[in-house]
Amino acid sequence: MIEAETIEGTLVLTINSSALDAANAVSVKKAMQEAIEAPGGAVVVDLKQVALIDSTGVGLLLGISKYNEAKIGLRNVRPEVMGVLTLLRLQKVFEIEGG
Repeated sequence: MIEAETIEGTLVLTINSSALDAANAVSVKKAMQEAIEAPGGAVVVDLKQVALIDSTGVGLLLGISKYNEAKIGLRNVRPEVMGVLTLLRLQKVFEIEGG
C-alpha cells in the first residue's frame, strides 16, 4: 500500500492506492508512521495514484505532518485531490509540488 524510498535525504512515501479514505486510512497511517524512522526529517508524500480523498484521508495527511513534527510535502497531486485541498485551504499547510 505504501512504498518508501529515500531520495537525496528526503523520505518519499508513495501511496499505491486510487483512494485515500476511511476504508484504508488506518493501514496507510500505520505504514507511513513505520516508514518515518526519525520524526523531523524531510518527508514527501507522492499522491500520483490517488484520485479520491475524503475527510479521513485529509485527516491522515494532517496527522502524519504532526507525527513527523515538520511540514510535509505533497507531490503529483491530481486535480480531483487538489480541488479538495484547495477548498480546505491546505495549500498553506503542505508544500505542494507538481500536479
